[in-house]
Amino acid sequence: MPRAYGEKGTGAVWAHKKITDRQPDFRGHIDLSRAQLRALVDQAKAGDDPTFKILVAMWDRMSKKGEPYKYLATEVLIESGGSQPSEERQAAPKASKPWD
Repeated sequence: MPRAYGEKGTGAVWAHKKITDRQPDFRGHIDLSRAQLRALVDQAKAGDDPTFKILVAMWDRMSKKGEPYKYLATEVLIESGGSQPSEERQAAPKASKPWD
């Protein structure tokens, strides 16, 4: 099945100051655009698969305060053969690789 990549999102992850060993080593957030959310909703309406794939790439960065963190870029993986892409995704140029 051919694959396409939608609009990119961003996020960041920082080292988490743990109080107990059961807490995560890192915490952060991902910002999804309306187009990404729409792509996920379109996929949910079109198929029976209960899971959706969001691709994530990560880079090491340094904050203005001098603290290291991980910068994230996200893209919703759109499987062809499902629902028709929304107008926003049709107008957006398709990348040949997920992080182009």
